[in-house]
Amino acid sequence: MKARLVRVFLWEIKMGKENTNPVLAAIENVNSIFEDYKEINDKRIDAEAAGNEARAKELSIQLERCEADIAASEKKQRTEEKNYAI
Repeated sequence: MKARLVRVFLWEIKMGKENTNPVLAAIENVNSIFEDYKEINDKRIDAEAAGNEARAKELSIQLERCEADIAASEKKQRTEEKNYAI
């Protein structure tokens, strides 16, 4: 089911349609947070390599927040999947 939803979502993006499907919106939210997570993690790795432990620690805290946001968004996604019938 998820693969079908993702294909529909990608088609809607390609066609320029606004996403009104709550499941797809939840998936998009998880993906957005994950992209932020990857960017912050890259910055953390660079800070550690440069020896800037204080900055690396700040970024680690941001990563923990992202992890919590991802968990909450995935929970919402599961709820939306249960409530949404295709």
